Amino acid sequence: MASSKNIQAAWDAFVAFDALKGHPEVAQNLPHPPFYALDRLCRFITFSRPVTKTHFRAQLAVMRRMWEAGGKPPLAAWNSLINFAGKGLRTGSKEEYKTAVSIFNDMVAGRCPGSRLPKGVIDYGRLTNHINTPIQPNLVTFNILLDVATRSLHSDSVKHAVGLFTQSGFAPDFISHMCMLRYHSKKRSLEGVRATLTKIKEQRIIMPIDGFNAVISAYAYNNRHDLALAVFRLLENNITLSDDQEGIHSVRDLLSREERLEVPDNVKPDVATYTAMIQSMAYIGDFVHTFDIFNEFLSSRDTARIHPSTSAAFRAVFLGFSKHGADPSWIVPDTGEVSRWNLSNLQLVFRLFLKLPAQEVPTRSTVYWIMSAFDKTSGHDKKLLREVWAQMKGRYTTARPMLFSQPRLRRMEETIYNYTPH
Repeated sequence: MASSKNIQAAWDAFVAFDALKGHPEVAQNLPHPPFYALDRLCRFITFSRPVTKTHFRAQLAVMRRMWEAGGKPPLAAWNSLINFAGKGLRTGSKEEYKTAVSIFNDMVAGRCPGSRLPKGVIDYGRLTNHINTPIQPNLVTFNILLDVATRSLHSDSVKHAVGLFTQSGFAPDFISHMCMLRYHSKKRSLEGVRATLTKIKEQRIIMPIDGFNAVISAYAYNNRHDLALAVFRLLENNITLSDDQEGIHSVRDLLSREERLEVPDNVKPDVATYTAMIQSMAYIGDFVHTFDIFNEFLSSRDTARIHPSTSAAFRAVFLGFSKHGADPSWIVPDTGEVSRWNLSNLQLVFRLFLKLPAQEVPTRSTVYWIMSAFDKTSGHDKKLLREVWAQMKGRYTTARPMLFSQPRLRRMEETIYNYTPH
């Protein structure tokens, strides 16, 4: 615990020590691990990623040991425990928020961590009853509670968290507003999004690119792809001046007047910006904007090929082909033209995709959408599908043997080859 650089080894030492606590010699000579060792393990757990539900149990166990030893867990440990109470699942829940609030209440009351956990959450047996000096929460604490509440999408939990924040006397910061913006976006409330942007403007908070990416995602999620594109145009103009500065001025005025959104001249798009925009345009089938932005993304020195998020952009394009791709015989009504979401263009993208560094293994979802896209645009050409499948299996199986083991991918292979693999 005190010296290991490996979190698993440190945790194993803690578990082993805990198992010996009933031994008479251990109880007499070293009833508790040294506080500095427990504090170190706490920090180890706090910064380990990815966060799973086991983080909460592990952190709680260590902090209870600190308490039993007569120590006082620091505020950072409490904050991480509150955070872990609401993490580990893809989406939050009101039960997770209740757990987070229970830990918060223990902290401000000077009680042992976990003293008032909701029934059934966890049971560590007998709790020590001694009271320490209450810990005063900071802005981070209230932002964590707000984050847990907004992830739950439970309106009463959000009202409670906002109430605690208001009572604290702290002014909301950028993180606070991003929590609320995400909440309003997921609740499909553009009025709430605009209200949040108004508060940001009133507080004169300078938004970094992360904030604008969140705004773009909020507009796209709420089917205002036009507004997402408007924000992107201004960000893009900060890299290369548009030939249509009159149009840029009109867009800037529109966003300021109707959306309460100001885009400063020094904020530039990053990988997440391009990926969000490609997803937005591909989702609605806007081929021209999808590929204009995609080409710019790949040619940008700061964003392209070496960044792990590149796969997300390719997946968005492949999803676009899967969603809007046309059978070779299909003609666009009224124009008499062949759809641009066609097999020829898909093959161009796929060849480019295979030129990416071999260590950039796609996700299972990416593989699925590639195959779905080829299936749709080829008119279910099994010979072609087998070729594409073989190319991907040959390229990625060594690096990630279980990549193709997902049930829906196995079913796809069965269909392509007309057999059941063993």
